[in-house]
Amino acid sequence: MPAVLMAGLPGSGKTTLAQSLATQLKGHVLNKDQIRLAIFGPDQVAYAAAQDDLIQTFMLDAADSLWAADPTLWILFDGRTYSRAYQRDQVRERIPNLKILFCTAGESSIRKRLLEPHPAANRDWALYLKVRDNFEPISEPHCIINTDLDLDLSVQQAFIYLTTAANT
Repeated sequence: MPAVLMAGLPGSGKTTLAQSLATQLKGHVLNKDQIRLAIFGPDQVAYAAAQDDLIQTFMLDAADSLWAADPTLWILFDGRTYSRAYQRDQVRERIPNLKILFCTAGESSIRKRLLEPHPAANRDWALYLKVRDNFEPISEPHCIINTDLDLDLSVQQAFIYLTTAANT
């Protein structure tokens, strides 16, 4: 059951990397923002912890269902910053062999990305600053991906990290 948790601040390139990486890995992206919008619709979306945790549980259940059909399928958990240790622990409790990719980028790149259309209506510079200031360091093994680099290079770096025997 190969799984990847996409960690990083808002606008750090998690979704772009996850989508490209899923193609390379023959994987599937579970995107929290898209799932939230599909379930609650734009009028009922709340960016509160209770709704976040509900969507997270749904994503984990969906991964279990996908793995029941194909245990070799890579699942990429995207759309949540995983800025708090408890958020990462929730996933690790169910998926012990979880791999973590921590996406980073310069603030000028992030400012530009935050102006692009996105399903998360709260995704703006104020949210970025709030998450950045409260981000709890990742103590688990992880790979840092600088998404300011060419996308193909970022995908290659992530792919090597995820598929190297020492990391699987």
